[in-house]
Amino acid sequence: MAPPQVTPPRYLIPETYAGDPNGNISGYYGQFCYDSVAGEWYVGRSEPYGDVWDNISAAGYVGVQVFYVGKHGDDANDGLSEGTAFLTIGAAIAAANALTPTDVLHFIIHVIDGGRYSETFALPDYTVIYAPGAHIYGGITDNGVNSAIKANIIEGSSGNDAIILASANSTWIHAERIYSADDMAISITAAATAYITSDYVANNNVNNPALSVTGDAIVNINFQYLFSLGNVFIESAIHINSASANVYGFCGHIVCNNGAGENSCVAVTLGNCDLVIDKCTGFYYCVYVKGGTATVNINEVVINAQSSTVLRASGGTINAIVNKCNYGQYVALAEASSYIYCEIGYAVDQHLGGLWSGATARSWAGGIIDIKIGTVKFYDFFMEVQGAGGIINVIANKVECLSTLANNTGFLVSVGICYAEINHLDINGSTPWNVLNSGELYGKINTITNYGANAPTTTAETYINVKRDSGIVTQAAVGPHDAYDVFGIDTIIADTNANNVTFGGFINGQNGQKINIIKTNVNNNLVVEHAEATGNQDVYIEGSGDKTIVDYGNLQLVCNFTSWFGS
Repeated sequence: MAPPQVTPPRYLIPETYAGDPNGNISGYYGQFCYDSVAGEWYVGRSEPYGDVWDNISAAGYVGVQVFYVGKHGDDANDGLSEGTAFLTIGAAIAAANALTPTDVLHFIIHVIDGGRYSETFALPDYTVIYAPGAHIYGGITDNGVNSAIKANIIEGSSGNDAIILASANSTWIHAERIYSADDMAISITAAATAYITSDYVANNNVNNPALSVTGDAIVNINFQYLFSLGNVFIESAIHINSASANVYGFCGHIVCNNGAGENSCVAVTLGNCDLVIDKCTGFYYCVYVKGGTATVNINEVVINAQSSTVLRASGGTINAIVNKCNYGQYVALAEASSYIYCEIGYAVDQHLGGLWSGATARSWAGGIIDIKIGTVKFYDFFMEVQGAGGIINVIANKVECLSTLANNTGFLVSVGICYAEINHLDINGSTPWNVLNSGELYGKINTITNYGANAPTTTAETYINVKRDSGIVTQAAVGPHDAYDVFGIDTIIADTNANNVTFGGFINGQNGQKINIIKTNVNNNLVVEHAEATGNQDVYIEGSGDKTIVDYGNLQLVCNFTSWFGS
């Protein structure tokens, strides 16, 4: 929103207000303005959906005291002007603290040049450190009440995090780059309220995350690029591990360069996040939740490992929208006591039958998944349910199998339940489904194409309405046809023009499937044999005798999986 009527301190933020005392703030945190009508001071901060001004005025408000810092300065100076600037930020902080910053007396430390300041310090109470060109090398060790900093670079020196927020205070941070070669870029260990904006945030150490939240903090982030070289779960790009922690905001591009262990772009042990992410690259897991909740909206996911998984929950909840992704093992993996809801625009399996078998979605040991998919190309399995209490509900428009092998299948349901509504399944000669043990498969497939010799395997409950190609076949051979494959068929046209056509039994009929056998020619006869003991799915006719149609006619049969029944 637009700031109030102001008389701005132009020496402080000339790039924002020059010639425009009533203009909009540029999105930087910790920028002060003064409402000359109301006599109140405001500090600016950014939110993901607009700029916000916080009123920091109070009864008896004194105002803002400015101290200056520059490479030409001397810590023996008073710091009250550019000409008498301090040499170090630490000296300016000591001067401000000596005057006791309060809610009615705020301080600004203005670093007027772009030098490198090798210092480690805590952000003082009610103070803004304004150093837009400075490189702070050392680290920020704590955050005071209503503290803020704007800098070019904040770098953790050897053995130091770049930024530590260890107090339950509100803090605004804006830096072009935040990184540490040895430790974390940002560590928040207390119930702070933090607003952090940066173009580049990184850790270059395999033993630490880039952003770690282990306190019950509320953290608003706006990162253009987030990089992690971490190796395991707690060393992910973002790691949240506090029950009441909330991290929300935007990340442009998250890169996890290690791609090993449980390294993730976003990892939640406890707490919550709500993030919009443009692109995730090079992870072992894109989002991994062991507790708490992760809500993410991701434009693109690009893997670099054969065993990579986009979404994994092993004790928490994931709510995700992913526009497009490739995957090495799973798009969604839900384990015991976990739930995943996801909407996937486009997904393609990249591992191509390597060391790891995978599935577009897998419920393991009781996990629950609700998944909606536009288009997916899979290799091993499309949906896999393995474990008592496990449930997958899937709605998909277009599903294509990349394999022609019999052991690759659309649905593998061993224990648990899968409910499916598929518009088009191209099975590419693989097996449509394997339903084993106490598994259950329900739903419908509007069209299945490229069905070959690999018939579905069902030893448990399967109620799925499926249509193969058009669902209509024509049979003109005499027979008797004792093992006629009716998978995905709802209509058989018996062409009796040249001879009788006889059916004695069927294979691959599904529970509840109906077929109509139609005689469209008055020549010869259509014969459906009663109880032929073919060893396949026999037909049982009302009256316990063969059914013969000598003229035009139709016979409808219904399957209970083991046999067919008609009248």
